[in-house]
Amino acid sequence: MENHTNKFTEFDTAIYKKIEAEQAIKFLNDNELRDLFILEYAYFETDGNDIIYQSFIQELDKNDIENNLEKATACLDLAMTINYYSDKTLEKIFTILETIDLQPEHEELVLSSLDYVLIFYPQISPFKFQQFHQPILTQNLSELIHFQVSMNLLFIDFEENVKNVLKILNDCQEPHFFYRFFQSIENQEQFNKLITNNLNLKIKNLIGTKNFSEEVQEELRSFLS
Repeated sequence: MENHTNKFTEFDTAIYKKIEAEQAIKFLNDNELRDLFILEYAYFETDGNDIIYQSFIQELDKNDIENNLEKATACLDLAMTINYYSDKTLEKIFTILETIDLQPEHEELVLSSLDYVLIFYPQISPFKFQQFHQPILTQNLSELIHFQVSMNLLFIDFEENVKNVLKILNDCQEPHFFYRFFQSIENQEQFNKLITNNLNLKIKNLIGTKNFSEEVQEELRSFLS
């Protein structure tokens, strides 16, 4: 128990400044600290540990990564955090999604995969981008995942997929669908070419129909200003 507490104390002390390579490796290999490290550490681009971070992401290429999908998710999250794209990463995650029987417990991996291809959309051919979503579309997964697929595929067929996006936003009773919508726009500036004032008005009106708290409604509307 004491070692467990000491570990988190060390982590809390360390992440608010640039860390050495040894600590970076330690945090990335710790199942309890890895996600917090990727989420909270602010010096990935300036601490000089680029090779370590890229090496961690490249662990996706290992044959047994399918047995540790939490780590696969972390690899993608780190890749997005440090803005690191490679064709090999794309191919590996596509293979994972295509070969495993996706279940509700895989939702974080699938969402991170969808975020990954969205962020790096300009570096992916339209054919590969569309192909990437096919294994997901054939699975019985959550409405949130299908929503994110529709968001991504706005780049392929805007008219068809914007109908799906608006329908899900109209039917949903949870704010995280709206947060996903705005997060997607923030992640990919090319959405600015697609999101019209008319669509923004529809989103604003939909927010007003929901029984969200005033605080949540205010925050969601702020994304439109």
